[in-house]
Amino acid sequence: MKKIIIDAGHLPELVVQPKKPTYYNRIIDVLKQEKRDGMTNHEICVKLNVKERRRVAEQIAVMKDQGIVRQELCRCGHAPIYYFYK
Repeated sequence: MKKIIIDAGHLPELVVQPKKPTYYNRIIDVLKQEKRDGMTNHEICVKLNVKERRRVAEQIAVMKDQGIVRQELCRCGHAPIYYFYK
């Protein structure tokens, strides 16, 4: 088998692809925009066009543990409404 030798100056440059924002970052941005009114999981899903509501719920749980998001219940006590805390 023949060895391939490449000089150090002749390596091709790597193409850096832009990072896509994660669910975590997208949810934080949406909650910052709606700082005063807050949002439910369903409203966040509709605004971000997320098909699986579970993804949003998982990230909200992480944010609640970190103290970034606070939760209040609606008047009927059924739906949690999330607010950006910091």
